[in-house]
Amino acid sequence: MILYRYKDTLITSKISKQFEQDSFLVHSKLIYEYDNLDSLIHKQLQYWDTGNNKWLDEYEYIKEFNDAGLQTLYIYLKKGKKARKWIKEFDQNQRLIKFTSFDGNNNDEWVNAWQFEMLYNEENTKTTRLSRCWDNIEGKWVESSKITRYYDNNSNLIRYVLERNESDQWQKKQEIVYFWSKFNTNSLVNNNNIVLFPNPATDYISFLNQDAEEKFKVSIYSIQGELLKSVVTGSEERIEISKLETGVYLLIIENKNKIFKLIIH
Repeated sequence: MILYRYKDTLITSKISKQFEQDSFLVHSKLIYEYDNLDSLIHKQLQYWDTGNNKWLDEYEYIKEFNDAGLQTLYIYLKKGKKARKWIKEFDQNQRLIKFTSFDGNNNDEWVNAWQFEMLYNEENTKTTRLSRCWDNIEGKWVESSKITRYYDNNSNLIRYVLERNESDQWQKKQEIVYFWSKFNTNSLVNNNNIVLFPNPATDYISFLNQDAEEKFKVSIYSIQGELLKSVVTGSEERIEISKLETGVYLLIIENKNKIFKLIIH
């Protein structure tokens, strides 16, 4: 048997009873609490201890929300002890910029666990997620991994890079390049004062850069995301491509985060 209680249309409690010895006996109880916007902010499960004639805590959830209705706090208690907590931080545009998690230790204290920080571009698209873990020996947050996403002028995801921190050096662990068949070719050929020519090409390509003295790294990928060639070049220097088959390729200028579409015929 389950008994429900409501306030307006919101459930506030649920009491479960079990049939034992020719009668229904109280077994457990769920309690619900809400804020002024009717968001659930507290949920607690308790079991009835018939031997000691009292309620025993099983688990408890506590939540908080900001004025925009976004959840900023989550606390989970297990049998009355601290188990897990996280805090979310948002910027003035209500974008999630930091997520910090905590664990409960044997002394029933909150200790730092993980932290994630997010960065966005001008189009409000997430470009970077930086992960940190808590170093108990050093007593500080230590950068663990980093995910970087790159987009074209049409906001299409064109590159995904996963890096991990190893001995205080970022090491690339995974890289995925995406090709979109509806790229605007003109916008990819002339990319922020760096011009790719000729395009289409057969034997070689070059870049014309306004900063003629600057060197940059160019990587050539197949449309499947396979890295085929990587060179360091400068303005008007030739890059040999005669060994590449006819088709469409993506060129990435690594230190400038620029993307070009190359056609070889």
